[in-house]
Amino acid sequence: MTRRFVVFVGLTLLLGLVAIPAAVRADATILSSTVENGYPKTLTFKLSAQSPRPITEVALRYSLSAAGGSAVSKPVDFTAGLQISADVVVQTNTGLGFIPVGTEFIYRWEITTDDGAVTTGPESRYLYLPPNQDWKSVKSDLVVVYFHGNQQAAADAFVKAVGETYEKIGRNLLNTSLTQLPIKAIYFSSAAEMDAATVGGSTKFDQAVTTCGQRPANTSDIIFLNPARCGSSDATDTLRHEFTHLLTKAAGESGLGKLPAWLDEGTAVNGQTSPGNYASAFQAGARANRLIPFNQMGTPPGDANQVDLFYGQAYMMVKYLIDKAGPAKFADYFATIKKGARFDQALGQVYGFDIQTFEHEFIVSSGSTAPPKATPTSLPRETQPTAKPASGSVSNSTTDTGGGNLSRSTLAMLGIAVVFMLVAVFFFLLHLQVAGKRRAAAVHDAPPADDWRRPPYQ
Repeated sequence: MTRRFVVFVGLTLLLGLVAIPAAVRADATILSSTVENGYPKTLTFKLSAQSPRPITEVALRYSLSAAGGSAVSKPVDFTAGLQISADVVVQTNTGLGFIPVGTEFIYRWEITTDDGAVTTGPESRYLYLPPNQDWKSVKSDLVVVYFHGNQQAAADAFVKAVGETYEKIGRNLLNTSLTQLPIKAIYFSSAAEMDAATVGGSTKFDQAVTTCGQRPANTSDIIFLNPARCGSSDATDTLRHEFTHLLTKAAGESGLGKLPAWLDEGTAVNGQTSPGNYASAFQAGARANRLIPFNQMGTPPGDANQVDLFYGQAYMMVKYLIDKAGPAKFADYFATIKKGARFDQALGQVYGFDIQTFEHEFIVSSGSTAPPKATPTSLPRETQPTAKPASGSVSNSTTDTGGGNLSRSTLAMLGIAVVFMLVAVFFFLLHLQVAGKRRAAAVHDAPPADDWRRPPYQ
């Protein structure tokens, strides 16, 4: 075989290999992808797809605009095939969890065929709002207001109010800013419409008060609003109040620090254009000598009759601190709590006085004729790890954890315990003696070793 012939054969084989078409893998094709809104309980993500090879698995990968992270859900009922339909149900307001309206879903489908190939669909977005309404929106760099019906003027006023509150409270009072912008404000047509979007059911307390707005739990960029008025004649004050809560959270809360209710709510009322009825409720409480003790101001009231007084007193407590030392000190107070100091410790560090002094001076400044209440040094329940008696208190019994003298009642209890231990040891020894006699009798009366029987007591 000549060299030329060998080269010719090699080139022929090479050209033949090039001419043979390579096997091409065909990806799955998404025919349709939709979302069925089962407000207020569920969202159902629906997929229809086909592939040249059998589709063996589908999954919905999604994240929430405010929550971060991602989740993967798969259909409960799924049948493999060349063409498939699949439903993935996401619970939005059940015992399994709560996803508030206003949340944006960022999602994509993943489709797996029998050869292990995975087709990833395009990223899609879905804004979760109550269905059957013509939702509109107005927005700025700070907020997007969603509304329906003839509420354009109200929505425009809300946008302006957020800008003013951000300047007044965020920059000039708390010296803080928000990183997650714009926020979303959902403006419902009534309190009843908003109530359907909230988590859980209505309680007796809920029925006894009016809820004008809400910041859903575990969210940092959504606010619920309705046309009801709470304590103020300004229709924008609900949004100003709730937006201020986002600012107080940014300025004073962290994994280490938590704000007491009076500081959080008092600052939120300060964010309004006017404290409205809350101020008059406080003045009436001061005149009647029924102000709320400071050690009860750490959590919101459970009595509907005290709601206005609580908000009014919280507002006046905050105003007292701001007027006493200025906005810079107030911002330092929040920053110190955020770093991990308890609010009472931070008060001493920043303002130089304790809760008792604060309460005494506040009651005097309020014009109340009642003497200052004796307030224990314990913290509100939500921030108090252990309860401590007030300084100077007397107890009829003592507990010594350092090896000191024991009380007579403690010695009596120890004596009784020793007697019970001796009785238990006596019966244990008696049991061993009786059991030994039974084993000896059993050996004596046992049948031959090749007998299949066993003593009946074994």
